[in-house]
Amino acid sequence: PTNEGLNPNAVRRMFEQDFSERNGEGKSLSQEDRRFLEKTKGAIHITDDGHYELPLPFREKNIGLPFNRSLAESRLGRLKTRFTKDAKYKVDDVVVIKDNDTPRNRRSCGKGRRRRRRFSP
Repeated sequence: PTNEGLNPNAVRRMFEQDFSERNGEGKSLSQEDRRFLEKTKGAIHITDDGHYELPLPFREKNIGLPFNRSLAESRLGRLKTRFTKDAKYKVDDVVVIKDNDTPRNRRSCGKGRRRRRRFSP
């Protein structure tokens, strides 16, 4: 224990800084933030299973995703290597995937769309 005394003014200032509600202070919203809020304002809704859903706020309506199969395969190869080197990592990853493997998370891409696949790296 120290013999230093507490300065009541310093303690009061500390609590004022920690607990004061500062209305109107801080950064204002950027134009991009405002566009995001406008896009999502009326589109947020609760799904049948109780989850919130909102549209992705892309800057452009029609986006072109790259064909990145080679990148996805490269990352998959590194993941396989890590699984062989670290068994605990593999077990943990399998647990996470099984926990997230629900009918809600599965979606079929449809037979007619198979040529237009995109790979998530």
